[in-house]
Amino acid sequence: MSAVTAPIPAPARSIRNAEASIPMRTLVEVELRKMVDTRAGRWLLIGVGAITVLVLGVALITGDSGTRSFTNLLAVAQLPLAILLPVLGILAATSEWTQRTVLTTFSLVPTRSRVLTAKVAAALLISLGAIVFSLIVAAIGAIVAPIFGPADSDWGIGISTLGQDVVYQVFQMLLGVALGTLLLNSALAIVLNFVLPTIWSGLTGSITSLHDVQKWLDPGTTWMHLVDPDFTMAGQAWGQILTTALFWIALPLGLGLARVLRKEVD
Repeated sequence: MSAVTAPIPAPARSIRNAEASIPMRTLVEVELRKMVDTRAGRWLLIGVGAITVLVLGVALITGDSGTRSFTNLLAVAQLPLAILLPVLGILAATSEWTQRTVLTTFSLVPTRSRVLTAKVAAALLISLGAIVFSLIVAAIGAIVAPIFGPADSDWGIGISTLGQDVVYQVFQMLLGVALGTLLLNSALAIVLNFVLPTIWSGLTGSITSLHDVQKWLDPGTTWMHLVDPDFTMAGQAWGQILTTALFWIALPLGLGLARVLRKEVD
């Protein structure tokens, strides 16, 4: 009678070597695929695109000549993206934990910080894609604008303005990733993504003693300067924007990373 030999687990060193053979580019591609290939992610992107086109159409039909300028249409196109794309960032951060595939992910890539880094990089690429999409939609809107009435023919947009638009979309997306990483629950993170900033803006705006806090820690105030064509950016404004980013992105993302690194996988 032959004895049954128990399988010998792979040495930890071989697992680390196998992980090291997976480049970060591959991990980012996997995270991008998970963001757009799933049913939720695919329909969210389709919905964001459809709502953006719809909002732009309303602006063209109901606006005046100033509203139909390329710069203003670009600002209009970015608002739906900034509101809805953070949900995609949340889903990217919470997908393994919500769908209970986290054990598989961390078995293939035991260094959890690499997985989170890939998720952040994928979110940044989606943000850049959103900027390109908004530029294309705004350009098409500016071309067909004369059909709906008098239109501003100025197509000028400064590099600084475009850079501010990129920063705005990146911050909005990273806010979703940060909340998702901290909470590891899709439904809760999505609700708080819409509720928390609104409550915070209401409190800091209505309580006199918190007005200074609003100027430095309210994304609804500081980040909107990035897409306000009438606001002149200065050193203090950038300080307020970055301080808000530290409070709403860096802090929850850091706490979320610590939680992910220590959380038991079941």
